[in-house]
Amino acid sequence: MADVKALLKIDYRCNYHCYFCWKDRNMIGQETGNIFKSTEEAKKIIHNAKNSDIDTVVFSGGEPTIRKDIKDLSAFTESLGLNTGVATNLSMFQYEELLDDLMDRGLNWIYGTFYSKYPDTFKKITRTSNIKFNKKGIKNCISKDVELLINHVITKHNINELEDNVEYLVDKDAKTLKLSMVEPVGLVENNIGIVPDIEKTAEKINLCIDRFGDEIDIYFEGIPLCLSDHKNNFREFKKFNIKYMCEPYENKFYRTDTKYSRINMCEGCELDNCPGIYRNFYKKFKEKSEKIVRQNKVERN
Repeated sequence: MADVKALLKIDYRCNYHCYFCWKDRNMIGQETGNIFKSTEEAKKIIHNAKNSDIDTVVFSGGEPTIRKDIKDLSAFTESLGLNTGVATNLSMFQYEELLDDLMDRGLNWIYGTFYSKYPDTFKKITRTSNIKFNKKGIKNCISKDVELLINHVITKHNINELEDNVEYLVDKDAKTLKLSMVEPVGLVENNIGIVPDIEKTAEKINLCIDRFGDEIDIYFEGIPLCLSDHKNNFREFKKFNIKYMCEPYENKFYRTDTKYSRINMCEGCELDNCPGIYRNFYKKFKEKSEKIVRQNKVERN
């Protein structure tokens, strides 16, 4: 039976300043002031998971590992018979003791973000100079008996080095990787500048799966399936058994397969389970987007 996970966003605060971050995409937390949960608030939500079909509570944010109570929350989760997961930028896992402590408290799944093997690109994307922390965190996680899913976010600034980055992870003995085209969230004009060309992104993803697919499990999301040579490798984040989610300003979990989390399919698309094209990409590049859809309709017919 699949391990059912619930994503609990306990904090919107973070030690990085990534330009692609959409931690509070609707600004509700910012407007209400509810950008983090207290320890007791988080424990109430976790306790509610005990009598459900949830197996693993995944702490997310923001960056959950910077919280002083992360060990306490993990221990509480384990005391209820639940596993712990974290969605993290991996920088705090440079400290092996923290990783070991959380594993002793039930941590069995890590969703860790990777940006680049190159310091200049890393700094441009995260607006920090802490690439050595990210790399050390990856190294420590790979060396442990914990499931690690690495998420490589593809932007305009790292797309040309994508093969180098994947090769770096393969050389480090990473087992599972997700390649995700950055989502142009929010105001189109303010975010579209970091979004790579969608056809170029698809080409790079296809090349990486062709080249490294026998050495590492590679999944992808963010591009329409009509541009992929490896449709079976498509998997959205929520498809990794993330069945529930809770924001810092919410007091209960909601299902991730509701209307609030769906990405609209391209109009006229006939491919099953295709995520379509991000709405803001479509707004900015309507002609290009519709060309992709029309081409797909012709091929399918």
